[in-house]
Amino acid sequence: MRVSRLGQCKFPSSWKLSHVTPIFKVKGKLSDPENDRPISLTSPFLKIMERVIVEKLNSHLELNNFISDHQHGISLRKLIHCLEVYGIKEQLNNWLSVYDRKIAVKVADTLSLWIDATSGVLHGSVFGSVLFVMYIDICINVISQTDFGLFADDTKFLGEASASLQIQNDLDALTEKLEEWQLSSNIAKCSVVHLGRQNPKCSYKMKGIDLTKSTCEKDLGVILNLDLKPEKHIALVVRKASNTLWLLTHSLRRLDIHSKISAYTSYVRPQLENATVIWSPYLKKVIDRIERVQKRFVKGLEGFRNLPYDEALKKAHSP
Repeated sequence: MRVSRLGQCKFPSSWKLSHVTPIFKVKGKLSDPENDRPISLTSPFLKIMERVIVEKLNSHLELNNFISDHQHGISLRKLIHCLEVYGIKEQLNNWLSVYDRKIAVKVADTLSLWIDATSGVLHGSVFGSVLFVMYIDICINVISQTDFGLFADDTKFLGEASASLQIQNDLDALTEKLEEWQLSSNIAKCSVVHLGRQNPKCSYKMKGIDLTKSTCEKDLGVILNLDLKPEKHIALVVRKASNTLWLLTHSLRRLDIHSKISAYTSYVRPQLENATVIWSPYLKKVIDRIERVQKRFVKGLEGFRNLPYDEALKKAHSP
């Protein structure tokens, strides 16, 4: 494709097509489609072009400090309005206005009929997530009385129990704004966590429905209890890492030691180290429980079984 045609907001129709493959989220019923994550496979040439656009777009947003400091399905018409608000040039708006995508779901060797994708984040695209952050950043401006945090569309309200009325008012304002911008809230996944012994444990509503009161929540992969102790999260981490180690041990038994160490470093260690700045253990019994996973791996290597643990670690170059 010639660059001049891109300037004219034209590109091959094949770039607008994407195969959507449902990937199970490893939770809930396997037969329920809502538990699948839609992954779109798009043209590699489109991804290259999107990468160029994203670099320029990010520079523009960061230079002008447009995205909220709280930010750590998109309607195309409203998205273009967002771009205009952020001062994005008309040429990119025109390009997006003709980006009428089509998708088809592929399961095994079966492909569904092609349908128009008129809204939603295009999973698998390069700049879909950036556009979504811009889109949702417009909505959160209605939150005026409550402190909050964002990770993409994962929103957390943080407030004192004495400010329950203000929290409810901001919840109502946000819910109304999301509906206006065609972003419905999944109330079933929303919950309230009350901290503190003297907390009156007020109830909160969304769309007139009481939010579930929870004593344990998983936030960005980290399990939090009311006492803020990490034992439950650590138990889950150790169990997952042990299961992964068992699979590696039985699948790679014929490989050389270097390959086994590389596999352990790539698949097991990240599970043990993820978000440790939040849940880093301080009790010796908990530290030993985590260390046993690595000890089991090192002692299982050929020629390492009879070595002292510290010496085996040095030989395996594992801290």
